[in-house]
Amino acid sequence: MAVDMFVLAINVFLASLASISTIVFWFTWRRRPDLVYWFIALVIFSTGHLLLIFKQWDVVFTYLGNAVQLAALLVVVVSTFYEYTVLMISKQEDQQKKKKEKLFLALVISLTFLSGIIAIILMAVLSTIDIIVVLTILMVDLLIPLTIFVMRIYRRQRTITRLLMFIVFLVGALTAISTIIAVYYHNWGTALNYAFNFIFITLILTGGLAAPIEQRITASEESYKNLSESLEEIVVDRTQELEAFSYSVSHDLKAPLRSIAGFSKALKEDFSNQLDEKGIDYLSRIIKSTKRMNEIIGDMLDLAQISRSDLIYETVNLSKMTSDIIDNLSQIFPDQIIESDIQKDIFVVCDVKLIKIALENLLSNAIKFSQGKSKVQIKFGVETQENKRVFLVNDKGVGFDMKYYDKLFGLFQRLHSDDEFEGTGIGLITVKRIIERHKGDVWAKSKVGEGATFYFTIGELAENNHMSLL
Repeated sequence: MAVDMFVLAINVFLASLASISTIVFWFTWRRRPDLVYWFIALVIFSTGHLLLIFKQWDVVFTYLGNAVQLAALLVVVVSTFYEYTVLMISKQEDQQKKKKEKLFLALVISLTFLSGIIAIILMAVLSTIDIIVVLTILMVDLLIPLTIFVMRIYRRQRTITRLLMFIVFLVGALTAISTIIAVYYHNWGTALNYAFNFIFITLILTGGLAAPIEQRITASEESYKNLSESLEEIVVDRTQELEAFSYSVSHDLKAPLRSIAGFSKALKEDFSNQLDEKGIDYLSRIIKSTKRMNEIIGDMLDLAQISRSDLIYETVNLSKMTSDIIDNLSQIFPDQIIESDIQKDIFVVCDVKLIKIALENLLSNAIKFSQGKSKVQIKFGVETQENKRVFLVNDKGVGFDMKYYDKLFGLFQRLHSDDEFEGTGIGLITVKRIIERHKGDVWAKSKVGEGATFYFTIGELAENNHMSLL
């Protein structure tokens, strides 16, 4: 029997490529024990390709080669089926989804058997049945549900390995179909079959090379996640220690500060006639500085208390709260004409005490930074952004330059001097801390001379509670 050297060379090449893939997977499964079945299947698969080298000498090698490859496919089918049932059914906690998955599994298996039997019967009726065709139909019949199962697993675990498995099985089904075509259309069908075999084995080799890389990436991500969580715990611990220290120091400073302020005031009242102008000025500066220092310490104590206190959620009408705060502020700033535009009936679930402090800071800033204007204009409302409720406080005051935005919510950071506007630089960080404790965000937009708008959100926990209470 004449031997076609070109066909022989192609079969040797494909068998060599399959053997190389097997060697690669031998190293891979030692790092990825979950791929051991792939290694076993590839050993069997490579044996099948080695048998196909000799198919030109005897047709028996063709039958044996395809039968051995079918056995390799069965190993993969069993392992994938087991993985599918464990991941998609056994570990599924939702009973309704588990029931649907079982029905889907039964449907796929039933249709697989039915389609295979119909295909074989059809070929028998048409008198075109062949052993190779039967073996190949069985391969196709196994590869199609296998592809479906792997696709569903990939939807649950989106990894490179799962995606490559899906592509490999899909190309495997096309390769099997091309084998059937080659039986009836020898010339171009055989060429198509060799092309698909090359692509199929190359994809398997790619999967073997990609699997350990993916494992390293996954391990690195897990390590990074653990490190991040560890650092977060350290930061939380250190922050709590720092807040406790800050609270303790601030509290201890108040007593000597009161003494300095008291004695300075007494000195000024009782001995002012014995001091010259410069001495009285020095005393006035001491009294003013102790007063400011007392305000800063008070704000620091409030900030520490805000960070340490437990949240008590309840439904609050923010519209009414805003209106009450503005009424109180109008008494503190009697010289200011305040016009307010408050959206009605804005309800939210939050910690009443803390949210009131946050609004007091935002609204008092709106009034403070509108000094010099003929009237103070304040707007409070809510709007929807990206399916979230966003609350806003807007004023028409002096505004600020957005290039200094990074300093806006910093501790003791101020965008205006004391000569322009008084303050301690703790108000906005207090607002930020309160909103963060409510699992929300706070940000601002402004233009110099045109005012500022502060936005804040309340996190999902509070919003969900809000919806359930309404």
